[in-house]
Amino acid sequence: MVRGAVVGCGDIVGEVHMPAWHAIPEVRLDAVCDTNSERRMAFACKHNLNEKSYSSMHDLLEKEPDLNFVTIATPGFTHYELCREAIDAGVHVLVEKPLTLRMEEALDLQERAQKQGVKVCVGHTYRFREPVIRAKEACEQGLVGEIYQVNVIHHGESLFHASEPPWRYKEHENKVLLYELAIHFLDLQVYFAGPVREILFLKADYNPHLKANTRVYALVEHTSGAVGIVDYQVFASSNYSHFEIFGTANDIRIKFFPHYYRLYSGRINPLDELYYDFLRIKDFVLATLSGRFQKESVPRRALPHYRLFRRFVNSLLDDSLPVPVSIENVLPTMEFLEMLRTRIYGS
Repeated sequence: MVRGAVVGCGDIVGEVHMPAWHAIPEVRLDAVCDTNSERRMAFACKHNLNEKSYSSMHDLLEKEPDLNFVTIATPGFTHYELCREAIDAGVHVLVEKPLTLRMEEALDLQERAQKQGVKVCVGHTYRFREPVIRAKEACEQGLVGEIYQVNVIHHGESLFHASEPPWRYKEHENKVLLYELAIHFLDLQVYFAGPVREILFLKADYNPHLKANTRVYALVEHTSGAVGIVDYQVFASSNYSHFEIFGTANDIRIKFFPHYYRLYSGRINPLDELYYDFLRIKDFVLATLSGRFQKESVPRRALPHYRLFRRFVNSLLDDSLPVPVSIENVLPTMEFLEMLRTRIYGS
C-alpha cells in the first residue's frame, strides 16, 4: 500500500484523476491540499478527507510525514515550486504537464530528484491514449519504417470559457497556449520524431484585444532528420485534431475526439475513408452506450490517466521499475517548448 496526497482539486481532478486513483487498490489517498478553501472543503467532504485538508504544500508535508507521494494538478506556473518542495522533502511526485515553464527549472528538478533518490513522473497522458499506443507499437515493430515527417494539427474553440479559472485569462503571462493547451500535441511530435534540432519557420498570432496568443504555426527539423509541421490554433473557424506520421514503409493517421487510428500506404480512395469513418463512429457510439448502461471500473475518459497512474504506482511498489514518463523522458519536449517560448513570448 502506498499513501498519497492530492495537491490541487479542480474539476479535472474530480472527474478524471480520482476515478483513476480509486481503480488502483494499492493506493490510499489520505490528504488534500489546495489554496482555495471553498473548493478544498467541498472536495475533502466528497472524498472523506475533512480531517486532512491543507492550504499549503508546506503544511501538508510537515503534518503528513509518512506520505509516499503527492500528485500535483495545479496550474503549470506553480509546478516548479511545488515539485521542489516535495522532492526536497524526499516525497515521490506525479505532476501534471507541464513539468515547469522553463528548461532550467526542469533541469534543476532533475538534479534534486537524483540527489534525493526521488521518483518524478510527468502526466503526459496523451502517450497513453489508445490510438497513440497502437501507433507507438507499430513504429517499434518496424511497420512504419524510417519516420521522415510528423505533423500535428489542432484547430480548437475559444481559449476562454466562463468556467475557466482566472489564471487562464492571463495567457501571455502564464504561457497558456503552449504549456497548457498545445503541450500534449508538441509532446507527441517529439515522442515519435525525436528531439527538435531547429525551428525552420515560425508564425505566431497575438491578439492585443484578448492579450493572448491564439495560433502557432511552425516548421521544424528533428535531430533524426525528420521534419514536422505544427499547426495549433484556437478561435478557429472549424474544430478538429489530427496527428500524422509518415514513414518509408507505411503512414499513420490519428484523429481525436472521438479517436481514429489508421496504418496505411498506397492510394487512399473515398470508400476507404468512408469505411474508417464508419468504424470511428461505431466505436465511439458503442463505447458511449457501454459506459452509460454498464458500470465501468474506469470511465473511458479516465483510461489514459489510469494507465499512467498504474505504472507510476508499480514503480513505487517495485523500485527496479522506472516511472512511465520521467523527467529524462520529457526533457526533449521541454527543450522544444523552450525554443518556441523564447520566440513567441520572449525571454
